[in-house]
Amino acid sequence: MILDNGVLFICDLENTAENGRMPVQKLVKKRKHWFQERTVGLNRQYLARGVNERVDLYVYIHHDREVRIGNFVVLGNGEQFRINSVHHVVEENTNLMYTTMEMQRLDNNYDVIES
Repeated sequence: MILDNGVLFICDLENTAENGRMPVQKLVKKRKHWFQERTVGLNRQYLARGVNERVDLYVYIHHDREVRIGNFVVLGNGEQFRINSVHHVVEENTNLMYTTMEMQRLDNNYDVIES
C-alpha cells in the first residue's frame, strides 16, 4: 500500500476559551498520517444516504487504533472533514495493518491549533 496522496492530521474539537468565557471551539491536531485516497463507490454512497450522511472522502492510513468516529481531519491543503466511519483492516496477502476512514466535508471550517 502506497500512501502518497498527502498528509492529514487527526484532530479533536476542543473548547479553548478561558474559564467563565463563552465557548470557543477549535480543532486541536493530535496525530499526523500520510494517506492514500480511495474511490467512493456507489454502494458506499447509498449506504451513507440511508443514515443521512454522505461520503466525500475515503482514505487509507497506517494502522491507528486511536482514530474514532467523530474525530476531525484536516488535510495538508486545509480542507476539513468529520470522520463518520472507521475500520481497522489486515491485508490478506501481506498481513499489513491499516485503517480506513469515510469522511464528510465540513460546511463551516474551524480554526486549527497545534497540540
